[in-house]
Amino acid sequence: MVNIKSSKKNKLTKTKCCKCHYVRTNDKRGKLRRVKGPWGHCSYDMENCCKDKKTIVKTKQKGGLKKLKSLKKSRILSKKNYEAYIQKRKGKNKTKKLTKKQNKELDHTLFIKYCKCIKHLKYNKKVDEGLEYPICTSSIYNKRGFTPPKNIKMKCKQYR
Repeated sequence: MVNIKSSKKNKLTKTKCCKCHYVRTNDKRGKLRRVKGPWGHCSYDMENCCKDKKTIVKTKQKGGLKKLKSLKKSRILSKKNYEAYIQKRKGKNKTKKLTKKQNKELDHTLFIKYCKCIKHLKYNKKVDEGLEYPICTSSIYNKRGFTPPKNIKMKCKQYR
């Protein structure tokens, strides 16, 4: 008698399949969480669900596409401040140090100059492909006596 009830239940689930949609959670185990499915035989623990027709939906990333920042509109230091900040950073005099804000402004200006250099050389037909990175790193950072930041090449891709 028990077998008859379970077979009727299986037939019911096959005829009235819910076609639920599931999303993997972001925790370590990656459990499935039900998103859609109006039928009563579906449950959150998925014991009664028709698992053979389960569709797993990939989660969408928040935010979508990010807009590219403009190199032309980005704020950089004036030529006078730029040269003064470089002299201060190069100098070994401990009394004339850059403040955190000045350091940040100088780093940003160097970064923008580096990105502009790359964009300029990348589309120049006279320069071989792939040589723009060492040329710009050398001219912007190394010749001034600074070490380039990590992963700077990838950060330039945020700018158009």
